[in-house]
Amino acid sequence: MLVSVIIPTYNRKALLDIAINSVLNQTYQNFEIIIVDDNSNDGTDNYINKINHDNIQYIKNKETMYAPKSRNIGISHSKGDLIAFLDDDDEWYPDKLEKQVKLFLDSDVGLVYGGIDLFFEDYKLSYPTSPKLKGAIYKNMLIKNHIGAS
Repeated sequence: MLVSVIIPTYNRKALLDIAINSVLNQTYQNFEIIIVDDNSNDGTDNYINKINHDNIQYIKNKETMYAPKSRNIGISHSKGDLIAFLDDDDEWYPDKLEKQVKLFLDSDVGLVYGGIDLFFEDYKLSYPTSPKLKGAIYKNMLIKNHIGAS
C-alpha cells in the first residue's frame, strides 16, 4: 500500500530536515511525501527545491490557510492508499509506517494511531503517552479527538 505522508509547514525550514529524514529513513519505503508550505517567507521553498528525491512533492499556498486546510490540500494531491500526517516539528521512529501499515491488512481496520513520546527541550523533560482507545472508536472521535498529535 502506498502511504501519502502529509507535512504542513509554515516558517519552520530549520525543523523540516528532521521531519523529512524521519520519513525517508522508514523501514517501510512505499510512500510519497507531500509538503504543503503555508506561504512561508523564511526560504522554505528554496530549501525544499534543493532536496533531490522523487518521492517528495512540494506545494506552496498562495496565502496563509493554516494547518487544517493545508492538510486537506495535501490529501487532495495524494495518490496513496493510506494517509499519514506528520507535523513539521515532529519526527517518526524508523519502523512507524511498517507497524501501522501491517494493521491495515485487517479489513476491519479503518484508523490506526499510536502513542507519542513528548520532548520539551527547554525543560529537559520527556514522557511517553499511550493510546487510550481501542476497537470501534468512531463515536468517541465525533465527540472528542482522543488521538491528539500521534
